[in-house]
Amino acid sequence: MHSHFDTIATGNNMPKKDPKGTFWPGVRQRMYEKALELYMYDHPETQNKPEPEELRESGYLHTAKVLVLREMRLETNPNSQQS
Repeated sequence: MHSHFDTIATGNNMPKKDPKGTFWPGVRQRMYEKALELYMYDHPETQNKPEPEELRESGYLHTAKVLVLREMRLETNPNSQQS
């Protein structure tokens, strides 16, 4: 609970937001799953899952983000097909 003093001392008049929303946590989960799928496709001999940092450094998370956001857009609006 914040007091009037906290608002004055910090200069922040905006109420604190909940740090987690509903959109991005779901996107991050799907990104990680898609990145793992892409990694395992490219490295079929690998028995162990790569660390998230390895997925990030090798570009799999970025590629997965693009693909997941495109999939989600098509799920919400199937008429917005774009190449």
